[in-house]
Amino acid sequence: MNPLVLSTLPHYLAIVYSENIGYTVTILASSTLSVIWHAAGEPDGLLMYLDYSLAVCWFLYEVYLGKNKGLIILLNGLIVTLNRLIPQENYRYIFYHSIWHLLSSMKVIYIALIIQSQLDQRGASTQMFHQA
Repeated sequence: MNPLVLSTLPHYLAIVYSENIGYTVTILASSTLSVIWHAAGEPDGLLMYLDYSLAVCWFLYEVYLGKNKGLIILLNGLIVTLNRLIPQENYRYIFYHSIWHLLSSMKVIYIALIIQSQLDQRGASTQMFHQA
């Protein structure tokens, strides 16, 4: 199987840490479109623009949901910068972009954990307020 498709799949693990339906749908949609785009051979055109657009939507939704917006922006900026540094020669691109997918997956899982923890804390605070 295509290593670029396989290395994209761990992004779905972020769903395990999301109880927010909007965030879960965003993860599913963006990850699925990325899998489709890589499986199609990364063609230019509509599919590429949709893939990039959903990735930007995912980032914006993380910023919206997260309390620590600076950390979310920093981690996403680092991932985007690393992506831009990937050599474009085919054999090197496949290897390094696959590694990049794994790093990106770790980033999204970490951010999903942070967001869910913050949502849990908000819920606990609201619950304590209503009990008083």
